[in-house]
Amino acid sequence: MTKQFSEIIQAIDEPDDFNTNHAFKIITDRLYYGNITYQSVTGSIRDYDSYQINFASSGIFSLQAYDIPVPLFNVSIYNSSGTNILSVNSNRKSSVNVSTNLTAGKFYIVISGVPESKSVYSPMLLIALLVRFKQIAKGQPI
Repeated sequence: MTKQFSEIIQAIDEPDDFNTNHAFKIITDRLYYGNITYQSVTGSIRDYDSYQINFASSGIFSLQAYDIPVPLFNVSIYNSSGTNILSVNSNRKSSVNVSTNLTAGKFYIVISGVPESKSVYSPMLLIALLVRFKQIAKGQPI
């Protein structure tokens, strides 16, 4: 029974430890929902949610977050060694678009925010895209 509750909680609030295999795995061209929620009373005020994404080829990676329910929100991208590649704050806007060139490999996306009293009731939307360099060179539709 405990394992079932663990899986339900993971679906609601993604794990915050990208150095293990606990990051929520995502793929491109799919819509995901995420929440910014209060964490343990003794823990950090900021909620960190980690996602893992793998690319078979290089390209321009874009992550879009919509309907961000909190004013203090950040998206960071890390490589498989844990080195920060890019970090963007939403600057109190309700959406953010992060875009950067990435090589083939494994990457981690860490979404963080400071929850507010009702932010748990308003999930944000996330979509990850990868435009391959071959598509651009050949003029193929993106």
